[in-house]
Amino acid sequence: MIRPLRRRHRLMIGLLAVSLPIAFALALGARPDFPRSAVAISPPALGDDLFPDLEVAVRPLSGGARLLVDGADSNHPELLLYLSSTPAAGFELPAAAHLLGPGQGLPPRLLDLPPDARGTLLLYSLGHGRVIAQQSWPGETSP
Repeated sequence: MIRPLRRRHRLMIGLLAVSLPIAFALALGARPDFPRSAVAISPPALGDDLFPDLEVAVRPLSGGARLLVDGADSNHPELLLYLSSTPAAGFELPAAAHLLGPGQGLPPRLLDLPPDARGTLLLYSLGHGRVIAQQSWPGETSP
């Protein structure tokens, strides 16, 4: 009885050795595409960049309640976008700064702001450990 069982196991292992790589390759080829963006973003004509001297495009959208952030070409590592009620003193991030989201990477993303947001938008480089740029944010809604 041991010999027939060994033959059966040898046959099954041989079939698995051939069929599993083929099944794995077929499964990889059949999987759906990864969604690049959850929100459809229309190209430029969205307003002026808030940080025109940097490779990071931050544009106000829909009355100033949202920001379009596209920092794919930035030379600054690990950019984060903050909103603070006070401007940054030097290169230090204010203690009351509120993180809005990442300031770089693919795809471009939309960040929501509170409708009554006022203060300063700060671009902070986590890699450099300092504020790269700041711009006042009026928080006014335009028609």
